[in-house]
This record gives sequence, C-alpha cells and structure tokens, in this order.
Amino acid sequence: MKSPFFWQDAGLLLLLVANFAFSVWLVVRTPDDTRVENVASAASTERKGMPKTPLVWRILLRALCLVYATASCLTLFVLALQFRDTEFLPTSQEYWRQRNSYPQVKMGMTQKQVDEIMGDLRDVWHRNDNEQYHYLLSPSGLPENATVSFGADPKNAGGAVVVIDKWPDDKRLNVLNHWWRGHLLFEYWRCDAVLDKAMGLSCMGMLLLAVVSLLPFWPCRDWRSLALYFPVAALTLGLAHEFTRRGDLRWVVFLIAPSSVVIVVTWVIRVILVARK
Repeated sequence: MKSPFFWQDAGLLLLLVANFAFSVWLVVRTPDDTRVENVASAASTERKGMPKTPLVWRILLRALCLVYATASCLTLFVLALQFRDTEFLPTSQEYWRQRNSYPQVKMGMTQKQVDEIMGDLRDVWHRNDNEQYHYLLSPSGLPENATVSFGADPKNAGGAVVVIDKWPDDKRLNVLNHWWRGHLLFEYWRCDAVLDKAMGLSCMGMLLLAVVSLLPFWPCRDWRSLALYFPVAALTLGLAHEFTRRGDLRWVVFLIAPSSVVIVVTWVIRVILVARK
C-alpha cells in the first residue's frame, strides 16, 4: 500500500540522486596530466599574460568538492533509509492502508464493522463512559492520528455501541493528504530517526574510509590524487557523527578514534611520498 505522498517522495529522492551524481562528477572531473599538457600547448598563446590559479586555491577547491560529495552521499543515504522505512516496511504499509480506509468509517457503525475496515493495529482508550480507538494515519503518527469514539446508540438503547465521533473528519483528512510538504517534514526529518541514521552511517563511513586508506592501489602522483583528500571526507563524517551523537561514547572509542588514526597516518605517508617526487 503506497502512501498518498509516494511519488512526491520518490521525486525528491531522485533529485538527491542527481545531486550526488553531480557532486561525484565534480570530484572526478580533474583532467589528467596528459590532457593538461595538450591543452597548455594548444592554447599557449591565449594563456600568455593570464595569471595562473595558485596551487593552494586549486587544492582548496578540490577539498570543497569532496566535502560536498561526502555530505551529499550522507544525505542521500539517510533519506533513502527513511523512504524505505516509511514506504516499504510491513508496519508502515499497514498504517497507510488504515489511512486509505479511514474515510470508510461512518457514524453509527459498530465496533465490529470498524475493525473489519481498519484492522487491529490500534490503541484502545477509555474516557468517561465512552471507548476510543486510536489509529496512526502514518508511520510517525504525525501530523495527526485518528480517534474513533464509541458510545450508546441513541436509536437503539441497550444495543451495541456505535461510532459517535471521529477525528479528523473526512474534510480534515483530505487537507492533510494534500499537505505533503508538511508530511515530508514530519516523516523524514524527525529528529530521533534522522539522528540515529546519520550517526550510524557516519560511523560506517569512517570505518570504510579507514579500510580504503590501507589499500595500496591509490596512486599519489600530485595534488590531484584523491587519496590525499581522505582526511577531508573523514572530517565531514566526523562532524556529522558529533552533531548527531546522543550520549553514547562507545562508537567513538571503538570505531571513530581508531579509524581517524589510520586515516591520518596513511595520509601523512602519502603526503611524504608526493613531496619527495
């Protein structure tokens, strides 16, 4: 069962995929030495009198491109996991089924009829002399959940209790279904869900980066070598972890700290090798 916002959410996810692809293109687009030499020789006349970009600015620009790519990757994976949890988990699909079935609940229905429509995924509250069924209309229960109140049937005294009130009503639910931007805010950017996913992904990214740093096949010929910028990506992931960490230091002790040491040590070795050339 798809949510009412499935295609809008999928469109946003595709935009983030395109953004990540663009960031990767910025990182890998640095021309190789041969191309630079060919372009330099072909356009030597035009380049005369033009100031050459300082090396420090070129290094800074390449580092910023890698920061952009790392942040784009982290954002994409967080939203992709949120999209999976919101749209494809069995419990999420049951919540969306309830949302689609909710307009079928009408005044005067019995509890058995409501259960046949909405299912058993509900909380039962007792308030005054009435019984209330509470349903989640989305995986987060926001921006509103549903309440169906049962009471005595005024047309059949002593008979089965029937629906005497429901909130939101059908008009309000229709407004919520069209308020998909608010839905995105509540479903995808809930603080606890985003922080947990960002923290876990940043830890995994640091560990993966440390493993990749130990691999010998990363060439380091000059300032454009991607391996020389691994600490920049590690710093981005480390900041993401630090801003999303919620009081658990075990990740730092057992994963983040050793990974950081490996990345820095291998980076120093590569910088020394490049400096000697």
